[in-house]
Amino acid sequence: MVTMDEERARADQGSSSRRVSRTKSSASVEMAVPEPTPSPKDASPELFFDDEDEDMEMDEDDEATQPLGEAEVERLADLIEKLDRAHLREETEIVDAPPSYNDSVECIALLRRGFVASKFSENYDFKERLNEERVRMLSIYPLTEEMWVDWLHDEAIHADDILGKVGVMELWAKSVAHEAGSVTLWKGYVKFILRTWREAQRRADTDGVDDEGWAETFNFELVNLVLSKAVGDTMYNVPRSHEIWNKYCELQILQLKAIPPGSQSKIEKIQRLYLDRLQIPHQDIDSTFSAYSSFVSTYLPSSDYESIMQAGNKVYQKAKEALEKRQRFEYRLRNSYGQDEEGQAWSEYLEWESSQNNPDLGKALYQRCVLRYPTDSAAWEEYICFMLEKKGSDPDVLPLLELATAHCQWSGVLWSHRILAFDVRQQPLESIERIKHQATTSRLMEDKEENFKVNLTWCGVLKRRGVVKGIDDTDFDSAQLGLRSAVSEFGPKGVDKDYRIARLLVAFLTEINDLPEAEKVWKDLETDKDMGRSGEYEFWLRYYGWAFRNLGNSGAVAVLKRAVTYWETLDWPEKIIDVYQNQIEEHGEGAAIEGAMMEIRRLRKRVARRRQQEALEAEQVAQAQAAAIPAGFDVKGKRRRSTNVEEDDELPHKKARASEDIDVGSIPPVSEETEAAEADQNGESSAEKEKKNTRDREKLTVFAKNLPPDVDELTVRKFFKDCGTINAFTMIEADDNSATASIEFQNAADVLAAQTRDKKRLNGREITVQLGFNTTVYVTNFPPTADENWIRELFKECGPILEVRFPSLKYNNHRRFCYVQFDASEDAEKATEMNGKDVEGFKLVSKLSDPNVKQERSGAVYEGREVFVRNIDYAATEDDIRELFSKYGTVKSIRLISKGRGVHSGYGFLDFETAESANASLELHEQKFKSRKLLVVISEPQGGAPANKKSSGKTQAKFPNGATGSPEVAGSPMSTTASELLEAPDSDAIRQKTLYVLNVADTVNDSKIRAVFEKYGSLHKVQMQLNHQAAIVEFDEVKDAGKAMLALDGHEIDGRAISFGSRQAMLKTGAEQKAKPGLNPFAKKKEDKKSTTAATSLAPVRVHRPGVAVRGGKTRMGLGFRSSARKDEDEEKKEGDTKPKTNADFRQMLLKGKADDEDRE
Repeated sequence: MVTMDEERARADQGSSSRRVSRTKSSASVEMAVPEPTPSPKDASPELFFDDEDEDMEMDEDDEATQPLGEAEVERLADLIEKLDRAHLREETEIVDAPPSYNDSVECIALLRRGFVASKFSENYDFKERLNEERVRMLSIYPLTEEMWVDWLHDEAIHADDILGKVGVMELWAKSVAHEAGSVTLWKGYVKFILRTWREAQRRADTDGVDDEGWAETFNFELVNLVLSKAVGDTMYNVPRSHEIWNKYCELQILQLKAIPPGSQSKIEKIQRLYLDRLQIPHQDIDSTFSAYSSFVSTYLPSSDYESIMQAGNKVYQKAKEALEKRQRFEYRLRNSYGQDEEGQAWSEYLEWESSQNNPDLGKALYQRCVLRYPTDSAAWEEYICFMLEKKGSDPDVLPLLELATAHCQWSGVLWSHRILAFDVRQQPLESIERIKHQATTSRLMEDKEENFKVNLTWCGVLKRRGVVKGIDDTDFDSAQLGLRSAVSEFGPKGVDKDYRIARLLVAFLTEINDLPEAEKVWKDLETDKDMGRSGEYEFWLRYYGWAFRNLGNSGAVAVLKRAVTYWETLDWPEKIIDVYQNQIEEHGEGAAIEGAMMEIRRLRKRVARRRQQEALEAEQVAQAQAAAIPAGFDVKGKRRRSTNVEEDDELPHKKARASEDIDVGSIPPVSEETEAAEADQNGESSAEKEKKNTRDREKLTVFAKNLPPDVDELTVRKFFKDCGTINAFTMIEADDNSATASIEFQNAADVLAAQTRDKKRLNGREITVQLGFNTTVYVTNFPPTADENWIRELFKECGPILEVRFPSLKYNNHRRFCYVQFDASEDAEKATEMNGKDVEGFKLVSKLSDPNVKQERSGAVYEGREVFVRNIDYAATEDDIRELFSKYGTVKSIRLISKGRGVHSGYGFLDFETAESANASLELHEQKFKSRKLLVVISEPQGGAPANKKSSGKTQAKFPNGATGSPEVAGSPMSTTASELLEAPDSDAIRQKTLYVLNVADTVNDSKIRAVFEKYGSLHKVQMQLNHQAAIVEFDEVKDAGKAMLALDGHEIDGRAISFGSRQAMLKTGAEQKAKPGLNPFAKKKEDKKSTTAATSLAPVRVHRPGVAVRGGKTRMGLGFRSSARKDEDEEKKEGDTKPKTNADFRQMLLKGKADDEDRE
């Protein structure tokens, strides 16, 4: 248990000559005693928070006042039994896990619920048990601010005598010591002290005699001291510090009024108090400056008013400027959408504040952060590192480390920081050892890795302290014994993979000149059955380096001679032989060199034979795999990256394993579409991409039929586990008696292996395994609003459909095709009979998927009918441009790229009816239109392919000077980019009728969105933002937006439930990540050693207070604290322009729309 130093915050009540020292800032005013003390009768009621609700029970909702139900009583009994068993583990010698955070919180909540239901009765049966659970929890986990406030409220209800009041005061002091910087707790403490001071004065005035010592205990000195501490602890809290400081300032002015007129020293102190306050950015700074003006005009000479206020205004303006820089971050914290966005907002704010030259504001921000995420060890680590870097000499560093380890007792990193900080500041070894003991005996220190971090730091302290000159024998023996004990505990292979503690012992023994013992440690590392490192070349290099430095050439050669004897098992014998040869050549003698060269020559031959044998064995494995490939398959090496867009989106390049070193190059790809973005990224043209071998689902897919109807994916994967890597897995229920699975493997050898599972039994069923040839149908030219259900309904008569795959629309919103995979090839043949059928005015294309039959791309850009126009006058409208270009031919469509506020960006695309018209319009190139010269060119597919040739799908324009131009998204005419969206609309009307639709699948196009939303009113525009899994829908009427939002929240489009949020929430969401081929969802993920930061993931799992994931947050709850890309100032300002809409907002919009309709009638 970590004991907090409660005396730091406890008021010293017996002193008659207190002095408030200005240790943190000059805002804590030095006050000499004696001075006349004011009476609470002279203060305004606002000083005592009389304008706020006094009784907390008035806020209790109806449900909270109801007695516990039968199920809740049973749950409470189970929790009490569970927590008793966990807390009494040592007494009962039961090996059990410590009490979990969630269990403790739930138990306290149920116990307090009963207390509230009893109307806070003194006779409540479980009152003592409630407080006992609170104390128990505090010994292991932190209490949240809300739990502290509940506890203090419960204690204050029946604290009627002076002893009760003192007990409550001490509990308040304890709370602010545990949760440093909490404005909520300090405000409650100040409120309690002020009101108790007033009550004490009333008792003294009523009785005439202060027999019980109320007035003596709760006097003005105590009040002033508590408020001074509160101000010192919270003064840099930007949004809320004024809640404390205003009361403190009011108290000082109250004292000034009690002093006889002419007390210039007190006036100067209050003036300095104001000026110091005005230097600090805070939310209420305007009111502070106004109050300072009133103070100056009241208490200082009127002739000096102007000069004083001019000087004060300079201070005020500088702080106000600093406040304005922080307000955008504060706004994001208040209005963040969801846990991920809130964590990102904290991370960016902290990163920015850390870069500023104001450590006090940075410290206050970190205080707020750890109050928000009290059990997030990553947040505490960032806080500690900030303090050590910016305020390393601050006396609060050691108490801060105590707080950190009290909140996250499972974090070896935080305990290590604390041990190291005590060592650096030359604290006694006994104190450091006590901290180490607290850490390693904590019931939450269960992870061996975390325990090892603590012991490693402790061993470093022992090593450094043990070699200090003049150390006494006791400390020396303790250091040596501690190091050897740690080696025994962590030496075996496992946690200490780099034998760091053993190396510390070697360094210790070397520095005290005990070389034989040091070498014995090295030999133990070499030969010990548990710690053996003889097969690691890095071990031998370290051993050799130590020997050469301390034992000379002979010792180093002896080590290398032993090392090369392990040539058969060494992971890099060639390296050790090279070092051995260099050592002999540089430091050996003639005869020794000659003998060693012969030995080295024999060693190199042996190692060469070993490598030859290893290569032969690898070749035999490869040949055995190649022999299993049937004729017709081309074996060339590595499997190529797939260009199948909808399934292989953003597949990382990686080296194929030896078992996968097969290229099915002769198998044509299923998809005839290539990913434009991928071609851009790799710098390849479409022609080059087509030459590449791609993933073929049909020839790599098998159907497993007659599966048990209740079988799950994991069971089927295990059934085919030995056959090879599974790229994709789909299961459907064929009927009530059986199920069918579609399994795509990574190469042809895996398919052959899978066929051997035919007629094998799974859970008592005989499984049928069939190849998936000719079961996939390519379908296109269907209505734009068609979704998976529409496709399934269209082909339902053909046979069972396993899967419908739509392409990703992230890079081209006009792609409209899909692949329909049937259960049998006969069913696919039936589906092709619908080819050419008229469906809702569209001539349907339905053919067996055959990549050898390539279809020429069509459309304006590929037919040379599209022109790209730049440098358009911003005042020109679409009608103006149509009128200008229509003299060359019929203009079918105009797409002006939007700037985001109803203004175009000065460029766009025009589609003519014929290519001749488009070419004729080039006469306008460099012709002046309104105030600007137009630049007009024929659009070409991106990559430079001719207009009538195949390409990646994007368009770009080439100008005579060689420059190119292309839109960010060459898809929907109403598409915009994320960068354009950063500038929020400047019209409230537009903002109110605009919906940000979140969680949109990347297979959804704008037509589908329109079909869903236009049922609720006419639409002004639809913008797809698939890079953010979103769409922007703007209605013509505000009331229609409100109706759509209320009706469609949770509505499913393409299997995804949409939601509504803010523009900030949309921009913070990344593109949809597709499952990567070969990824097993049931396999354990390998830890990314490069990602050592907490985020990372900012992202760690975060839950809102008071909840914690497991045992106080061993699963990190809060911030990832990854470095985020810094945005421009302008972009950051723009992000705060739009507030997220709530249901209440939209109901108000709906009502407003109805009222407008009534007015028009």
